[in-house]
Amino acid sequence: MFKKKVLASLIPLVFIQPVYANESKEAIKLDKVEVTGILPEKLESVPGSFDIVTEKELEASRPFSIKEALGNVPGVNVVQNEDPLGLAQNIGIRGMDPRRTSRTLLLEDGMPLFLAPYGDPSSHYVPMLERVGRIEVVKGSGQVLYGPQTVGGMINFVSKPVPKDGFAGSVSAVGGNNDFYGLHANVGYGTDLGGFMVDAIKKEGDGIRENHEFDVEEYTLKGQLNITDRQTLIAKVGYYKEDSNVSETGLGEVDYINDKFQAPSGKNDFFEHERKSAQLQHIFQIDDKMKLSTQAYYADSYRTSFRQTDAPGGYDEANNATGITVLERCDTPGVPFTEAQANACGGRHRPRSYNYWGIEPRLDVSHHLFGVESDAVLGFRYHEEDIRREQYRGDTA
Repeated sequence: MFKKKVLASLIPLVFIQPVYANESKEAIKLDKVEVTGILPEKLESVPGSFDIVTEKELEASRPFSIKEALGNVPGVNVVQNEDPLGLAQNIGIRGMDPRRTSRTLLLEDGMPLFLAPYGDPSSHYVPMLERVGRIEVVKGSGQVLYGPQTVGGMINFVSKPVPKDGFAGSVSAVGGNNDFYGLHANVGYGTDLGGFMVDAIKKEGDGIRENHEFDVEEYTLKGQLNITDRQTLIAKVGYYKEDSNVSETGLGEVDYINDKFQAPSGKNDFFEHERKSAQLQHIFQIDDKMKLSTQAYYADSYRTSFRQTDAPGGYDEANNATGITVLERCDTPGVPFTEAQANACGGRHRPRSYNYWGIEPRLDVSHHLFGVESDAVLGFRYHEEDIRREQYRGDTA
């Protein structure tokens, strides 16, 4: 068991960026309805470099996975080596190790998405793309505003806003080979006072390799209340569940030639993930130069897996490569990796539970300190998390 309390003091957490008068007329501004984006309204004040994948671009490209959604963002490397849907996120920025995205902070509307942002920064979840309205990517010095784990950079998934003018909704379905199908239903209602929106998403298929079935579903409820012209309250709760048979075993050269789609351990290997989350945001535009944004968040996750591990090709008694994969617990030189062998070899069972919560106020101020028009950000974060990690080695589950 691991329990960690973190008081991340960001006072003063300040960046100063000159904003010259002759540039103000050309300043790029974000759509005001997307109040949950975390980049400043004046994008030229962002230190370092940034990229935005807009809703229009997402609609035009219809990406199937995060790899496709971020495919045109310079410096971002998404490794999709475990499943075609991109359920296991491996994202690296500017050469950082992409393994479980441990060096790139993932956020949704400013809320951390890792299993445990400070104690176990690994990613097994990102929002379904059907409910994402924009993706913000920050590289360079600007990423320090959002920590932790921002050595590589920061990626923020901005959820779509609630309707503003009466009822709105949509239903979509997609299908493909290997028995893949996806369903998405969205309905909401809104007025000038606020509104709500419900999303339900389900995806299921057999995967590319044998015995690689997956079943994923996500449900989200989002509400918005416009308290005054300058104050907005946004609440969101979500539930996510994944049940997949995805192996971590590879294939040797001979295995690949015999059947490149085989996964003999797939019937035993499984990964299950359940995540519950809640987020509350209060946005107060104090005046034209000051904005106070406060968020409180909570997430509870349980993931368990049984995986068999292998070596990428065995060796015979003369130490010559056989081109045949061997399992960690059944290293028999020259013996092909079979489903029967997988049943006898056993593996690793890893149940883990995580929960964390935090609160973070942040004040954005435009000022003329030292006679230069600049922006400053001040705030702090209190964050607490509880981690329980277990691992057992034994017979096939």
